Amino acid sequence: MAKLFYKYSPAILGSVGALIATGFCVLDSYLLSDYPGYVRAAQVTEVILFFMGGMVIGNLLQKLYLLSNTDSLTQLWNRRYFNVRLQKELQHIKKDGGTFCFALIDIDYFKEINDVYGHTAGDELLISLAKLLKQSVGQRAVITRWGGDEFAIIFPNTANQDIERLTEYLKALVYESGPCYDATISVGIITVHDKMERDQIISLADKVLYEDKKKKRMAPLCGTSHA
Repeated sequence: MAKLFYKYSPAILGSVGALIATGFCVLDSYLLSDYPGYVRAAQVTEVILFFMGGMVIGNLLQKLYLLSNTDSLTQLWNRRYFNVRLQKELQHIKKDGGTFCFALIDIDYFKEINDVYGHTAGDELLISLAKLLKQSVGQRAVITRWGGDEFAIIFPNTANQDIERLTEYLKALVYESGPCYDATISVGIITVHDKMERDQIISLADKVLYEDKKKKRMAPLCGTSHA
């Protein structure tokens, strides 16, 4: 609900402002009944000013919401927003049953890419990967910049049998798209059920991610094209 309010806050508060102005218009009709020429002008002015004031306040609230909940570099949701959404998903499955999948994604050899190409190149890679995930993972997924070169994704209403498919999909997505510097990723995905808590979820996904990284046998050939 909060997300919807902030998304439409300019229109909502603008409408509230117009309703308040309507009340003042009624008051004007009573107080200025002896000056009918002024009533219409006052009413129009009040509606416009209150509506515009509501729109301005709504826009400010919307910007504040985005600033506090999004990552400035990638424009993905940040960890603060992630914590809220994770808690909501947990409450949902504890109340109604079901499961969801949670993924941690780490860019392989990101430090080496920074060392070879510079931090600007590293930032470009993070931005490219963020755009790729937003375009390809689906609107219902909650995509977060977890920190550094790590991303976290919540896949609502998914189950254990979806893990392998999601893992291979994410890896193939990055490898085949080749956002830049022939980056590859390691992925740790787990299924979350109603008996689990936040710290346990993150710890388990991190262990799966670590095991996936251990399987990497050689460094990527940065700057070369895929054969």
